[in-house]
Formats: sequence, structure tokens, C-alpha cells
Amino acid sequence: MKINRWSSAILTFSCFVLLNFFSACDDADQVEECNGGVYDDLVWLQDVKADLEKDGRSESRVEVYEYNGQVMFFAIPTDDPNFSIPCVLYTCNGAKVCEYSTASNTCQDFFQRSEFREVYWNK
Repeated sequence: MKINRWSSAILTFSCFVLLNFFSACDDADQVEECNGGVYDDLVWLQDVKADLEKDGRSESRVEVYEYNGQVMFFAIPTDDPNFSIPCVLYTCNGAKVCEYSTASNTCQDFFQRSEFREVYWNK
């Protein structure tokens, strides 16, 4: 069977379209990485850790989550079993997204829609 130029061009174009379609599907599932996964270089995050350390709590931690396609940081004062001191959710650039405590919960869907990645820091 002999393939002419048009058939070859159509076949090449079809493969290109299918390859791009499947690549686009993979991109939709990608999570926007934060600072290449190197969190120690984030000055604002080091400030959050320093604040948690100096507040005199016996335990605190910062956890990393995936939420709404982004890497987020959840600062938790763990020696407060009643959550009277707010836990704070931050974006990669240090913007406060919401707070969670017994007095207030502005993180309405965070716990249902987030995925735990790791404990970044633990006191």
C-alpha cells in the first residue's frame, strides 16, 4: 500500500492533535509547585516558624497540603487541643487564606478539598 503526501500529512496531524489532547489532560491534574519544593528559602515561612517557636508553645507544626491546585501551608499550634489559638492557612507567597479555631472557621471547604502532603516543620 502506497501512502501519498496528503494521507501522510493527515496521519501526522491526527497524531499531533491526539498527543496534545492527552498532554492537556495531564496538565489539568498538575499542582502548581511552590518554590520548586524548596521551602526553606521562603522568608515569610521562616518568620511563621519563628513566631510559632517563640510563643512558648510546647508543640507546633507546619503542614503542607494541596488545595485548589496549589501548594499551601497550614500553621498549627498543636499544644492547643481546643483550637482556641487559630491555625492559619497560607499560600506559597505567604498570603493568609483563612483561619481555623473554635471561635471562627473561615476555611470552609479546606478539610474536604485538600490533600495532605507532608509535615514541613515540627517543634
